[in-house]
Amino acid sequence: MLDLTPRQRTLALHILLELVIFINPGALRDNVSDDDLSDLRPQALGVDKDRQAFWYFEGMTLFREKPVGRKRQWSAVCHTAEEWKAVSEPLSSSGNEGKLRKHIQDVAEEVVAELEYRDREAQRRGIAKEPKTMLCADFTKGFV
Repeated sequence: MLDLTPRQRTLALHILLELVIFINPGALRDNVSDDDLSDLRPQALGVDKDRQAFWYFEGMTLFREKPVGRKRQWSAVCHTAEEWKAVSEPLSSSGNEGKLRKHIQDVAEEVVAELEYRDREAQRRGIAKEPKTMLCADFTKGFV
């Protein structure tokens, strides 16, 4: 199996999807309704007072997109139950940041429940919990 960084995996998936659409342009339209297509367009959960956008793409990780000059820097904000519980605390509860806080709390509720379920199942089965070693340094390189 190839040892690819998250950025390389993302680019490979993008290229494969482009290839499929190039070879058979109708493939996507034939199998997906217009309502589903709008759901495929990711949107940030919101933006904080520092113009940092927060993104959730399913899974267990929340990402932050931070403007750095003319580029954008991405980082994983949280991927443990404790981090998910605490991530919205520094955000204001009013205005656009309040909406962001509510969106993050709604997602966090589901993610924390899933993470806690997985932990209980792992304990029940006697499986040792492995520490997270995901680093986002490689993922952020070269994004504009």
